[in-house]
Amino acid sequence: MKRILKSGCVFLVEAEEKAEKAGKYLVFNFLERGLVAMRKMERDVFVGWMVVLLVMLMHFLITVSLGNSYFAESSLNRMLWLSSFPAFLIAFVAAFFQKTNTILLAVRRGLLWTVELIVAFTVLSWVFRSFEGLYANAGLYWLFGAVLIGPIFYVMAFRRQHTKRIRTP
Repeated sequence: MKRILKSGCVFLVEAEEKAEKAGKYLVFNFLERGLVAMRKMERDVFVGWMVVLLVMLMHFLITVSLGNSYFAESSLNRMLWLSSFPAFLIAFVAAFFQKTNTILLAVRRGLLWTVELIVAFTVLSWVFRSFEGLYANAGLYWLFGAVLIGPIFYVMAFRRQHTKRIRTP
């Protein structure tokens, strides 16, 4: 079977002739698997930014509900800590809607969403010149951890992978 290489696609000449007779074109693309994986990754990135926006919105609502003293060190830690529970729920629900079914996929999404959240908080803290005050609070790391374990907890609790049990005598 003769192969012709043109612009990233491999055309199988004999298969193309047979498919042309049938009225269909058969094209094998080198990057088909890579493009499908890239589309999934782009969707994960997009969903991650939606998770970040929802977490920021929940953090804002908690900040407004607890008072107007946002930059007070003691209340900032408490607000970040209280924001971690809605952040966990948002990541958990996003994993549900993304149909996360393997632990590897859950870890990848959790890490990606956490990195996006770190980038968002870093940019905002740099803009408002509160980098040291924000990253000195343990509540921020609780928030990052909640977004990280949301998809992992979803897979572990509701999408267990079916494996064979080891029988004990």
